[in-house]
Amino acid sequence: MLRWFLAAGFLIMAMLGGTAMLTVAGCSISGVRVESANGDSTGVSGGRGEATIAGVKVEVEGLRETQSGINSGVKITENADGATEVDTRHVRLGEVKLTFVRIDDGPLWVSIEGREYGEVKEGDEIRIDDQRNVTINGQARKPIQDDDSSEPSEGEEGENSDDSGEG
Repeated sequence: MLRWFLAAGFLIMAMLGGTAMLTVAGCSISGVRVESANGDSTGVSGGRGEATIAGVKVEVEGLRETQSGINSGVKITENADGATEVDTRHVRLGEVKLTFVRIDDGPLWVSIEGREYGEVKEGDEIRIDDQRNVTINGQARKPIQDDDSSEPSEGEEGENSDDSGEG
């Protein structure tokens, strides 16, 4: 019944044009596993949090708070090029906040505590230890920087070249 209701809501929105926002909220409950209508789930127990979001498993160690929750929303914007769908899922595991975002059928991106960690896909596993180090599928992952420090800045370009002037 809920799926039919959601589909009908999107159909009405499409007929009217413009922008629509749908929010499917799981609640925030202490010490209880929460599952949303789309199959996402969270839970915190014994200082450890677990979630499954869009098929991505998340585990967080060393939690002091016991609340967990999910707030999911889909925003559809109609423009001259067609409709754009943005699926956003905000997750709380204790004091740790994660956000998952997918635009249209593109990749799923994750940010943790407001810091972007890049793409994840169904079947991936994110682990956050008690020091808040992040691993994805067993590989350490650092936040993506706004300015890519791996590119040479001005004045560094000739550092590894032969600048002796000899020919």
